[in-house]
Amino acid sequence: MRITRKYDRYVFSEAINVRRHSPAAIVPAIALEICQGGMSAIIPDSLRVGEETELLVSTPFGRLLLPAIVRNKNQFRYGFEFTAITDEQRERIRQLCDSLIRYTGGIDQE
Repeated sequence: MRITRKYDRYVFSEAINVRRHSPAAIVPAIALEICQGGMSAIIPDSLRVGEETELLVSTPFGRLLLPAIVRNKNQFRYGFEFTAITDEQRERIRQLCDSLIRYTGGIDQE
């Protein structure tokens, strides 16, 4: 069975920070992919699926503080869905995605 995705994903291998709320901490991470709906990252810490976080991401279009929820986990690889982002943040993410190489692995696009 193939899973389809709502948004195209793009290769985004950059250092980011994950702000946890409970316990309060900022955890360094490496982003792997990004799309308009979320991103994936390698994190050397244990997060819970459903945990609310904020992702601190530097882009050529400015720094972003993106509220996100952990949607899935595989070992140290986490999938985040953006939540409650502003129109300006959404536009910056779109600009960033437009400047990146499309990720072509794994799952069909919807």
